[in-house]
Amino acid sequence: MFVKTALAAAVLAVCMAGHANAKPKFEEVHLEQVYSTEQDAALPNDEPSQVFVDWEDGKWTEVRDGDLTFATSYRVKMKRGYIVLADFGRLGRGDSMVWAIAVKLWGGDLPKSVAGVHPVQTDTEFLNSAQKDGIVAACNDSANEGNGFTASYDIVLGMRVSAQSKQHALAFGGSEAEATTSSLMRLKVVCEPPEETVEAAPKPVSVDLQIEQSGDTCPKRTVATAYLNYAEPTMAKFRLSVGNGHPKFRSVETREVSFAGKTFHRAEAEFDYKLDPGPKTFVLRARGMTEAHEETVEIDCPPFNVVSAWLTYEVAKTDACPKEVIETAIFNTTRPGWVNHEIKHQGGLVVSEGKLTAKRDGDKYAAKAVRT
Repeated sequence: MFVKTALAAAVLAVCMAGHANAKPKFEEVHLEQVYSTEQDAALPNDEPSQVFVDWEDGKWTEVRDGDLTFATSYRVKMKRGYIVLADFGRLGRGDSMVWAIAVKLWGGDLPKSVAGVHPVQTDTEFLNSAQKDGIVAACNDSANEGNGFTASYDIVLGMRVSAQSKQHALAFGGSEAEATTSSLMRLKVVCEPPEETVEAAPKPVSVDLQIEQSGDTCPKRTVATAYLNYAEPTMAKFRLSVGNGHPKFRSVETREVSFAGKTFHRAEAEFDYKLDPGPKTFVLRARGMTEAHEETVEIDCPPFNVVSAWLTYEVAKTDACPKEVIETAIFNTTRPGWVNHEIKHQGGLVVSEGKLTAKRDGDKYAAKAVRT
């Protein structure tokens, strides 16, 4: 009886070891471009990512150095194994990918599946020379006053996912399997207006920017109202940006207003944001202006606090045991910050603990831990 039991246990141990050491296998790897709403300041607001092109000697000549953000939606699911890291890259020579940006898309333990919306943040040096030439050509081919001196250009963004068979088998960054995918990302190309157009544009005689915050929670709703006064009627074209975020554009026909015995022709527009705490600089630029108008305000938010915590379990729908169980802990907070957490059995035994980062998640802030 003892021999049979020991033999069965040995066979079971060998089978389990073989399964645990099997090479990771991917079920799904997906990437696509998305556009966010104004509620998510971390991603481009209802616009593709933008690049700017300079004008010189009667033509558009080169891509201006600057930040570049791709808003990506991703899904990765393993049939077997754990996800270690995601790399993002661009096309190099011979249609091969150059992996330039490494990012961990999750916090806590290594997961078996991840999904969400992520800003891939880089700069224009991420673009290769052929892509920069194509962007400049797009300006020279299609930009004109009728479309606001803009164009579009698509590039290929790739994602490579690394995985390993065990959650803690290898050091961070090590992998036993990789899978790749790619997607077209559309850039909005903002072409600097030609010199003659800039000179012909009327210059505002005065500019003002009024900024109002509302509500007791964050992200804080903030409305910026731009006022541009001109000496003559015109179609005002201007844009507003917050910090290093992508600008929002407006074209507004002026209306006649009188104040203190003087008559102006005013263009007025509101820009609605939901902003994270801290100082924010609003930058207003308009055609005809030689210098930008700036206003800096402090976005007032409540002190950091964890307002709720949720713990859920997803049990694999299989007939065999042991079953895979995915534990997800979500902590909602009042603002970005660190969350120290413990998960205990009912008897008080601590089974998981760690330090998480609460980040912007739509209209709230949350920290998430996933354990399998």
